[in-house]
Amino acid sequence: MDKTPHPLNAAGDYYVKRDCCTLCGVPWDVAPELFSYDDTGCWVARQPSNSGEEAKMVEVFARQELGCIRYRGRQPKILHALREVGEERQCDHPMGSSALSRVTAWLKRLRP
Repeated sequence: MDKTPHPLNAAGDYYVKRDCCTLCGVPWDVAPELFSYDDTGCWVARQPSNSGEEAKMVEVFARQELGCIRYRGRQPKILHALREVGEERQCDHPMGSSALSRVTAWLKRLRP
């Protein structure tokens, strides 16, 4: 699967894949402050800067139609949130893909 980012994406963990967007309207309906678009598609115009914007971005993931929006970061909080909404496949580095995340998950299971 090609994960080449759209060239206009803002630098950061969230991105829209190049030549994937079908202008479904979900990103700018849910988080218009984070996305821009033209007649060729959309892109992440600005990365989330607070927890409210992160929640909106996760909602965009949950509602997107084709999986064009992806997460390349490694923040456990975001990875868990995306897993919770069934969008773990949109993560370039999903939970469990590193030894550290496997150990962290194991330690969490040991807590009473």
